[in-house]
Amino acid sequence: MSAATYTIWADFDDPLTCHRFAEWLNSEHIGRVLDAGADQADLIQHPPSDAAPGGTLEVRYLFGSHATLDTYLEKHSPALRAETIERFGSTPSIRYRRVVATLIGRHSRQAR
Repeated sequence: MSAATYTIWADFDDPLTCHRFAEWLNSEHIGRVLDAGADQADLIQHPPSDAAPGGTLEVRYLFGSHATLDTYLEKHSPALRAETIERFGSTPSIRYRRVVATLIGRHSRQAR
């Protein structure tokens, strides 16, 4: 059984909104996704770009299987997305991209 990744990118027009969003992810949202079935999460901040002058946040979740991820997406994700919209609004100044993929390798210096 292969692990599944679920990656979300949020592109921001405003750096202050990006900062507030990152604080909320770290203090609340990521913990809720972990409680709902994810095994691990990484939060990555990308620098501003022409497409995202306020910066980009990338959250990469690892789920033990695609079945576990499917359960999360079906049962938990709708409420968490609604909470995100309630907190930050449905605004064109934040643009989201989501990708589901299969983890085919993981490497670390400690495992060598």
